[in-house]
Amino acid sequence: MFHVLHGIANRAFVVHDLPRSGADARLRADNFSISSSVIGTASQQGVHLQIGSDQPLPPTHGLRPGAVLISGAINLLGALIVILAMPGAVSDSRLASAWALVQFLSGVWAGVLGANSPFLHGLVAGLPALVLGLLLPSPLPAQFAIVTWALVPAAALLAAAIMRFMRRRG
Repeated sequence: MFHVLHGIANRAFVVHDLPRSGADARLRADNFSISSSVIGTASQQGVHLQIGSDQPLPPTHGLRPGAVLISGAINLLGALIVILAMPGAVSDSRLASAWALVQFLSGVWAGVLGANSPFLHGLVAGLPALVLGLLLPSPLPAQFAIVTWALVPAAALLAAAIMRFMRRRG
């Protein structure tokens, strides 16, 4: 016999004895639904009971604030360093390389931390450098700032794909 907690009121629970059905140990709920934060939920058709954690599932769409904050901060600080501190000390090609590196690194972090929607996180994470590249005077042309903005979502997609691949292999 299975013992299952069935919620009567908000916090009161009653134990029901349910017969064991089949070798797969599936719970068949005929006249009631079962709910508990520890057990999970079973519908009228019957579902495997799962022991879940108290942590909520990650969102399946939309933006994760932590991912946007970290990748946006990397993008903003890197862009400020490249635009304000580097122009007099390095050549234009090194400046462009540093700008592209900052875009790539912020995209990787956007893809790792915002793995449910890496492209969207990459688009948003690249906005600070795009705005700074268009507004502040620098040796980098505006077209370069716009084109390198595409590196951020591309790097985010690449990082998310590698993460998923490694998770399936390991």
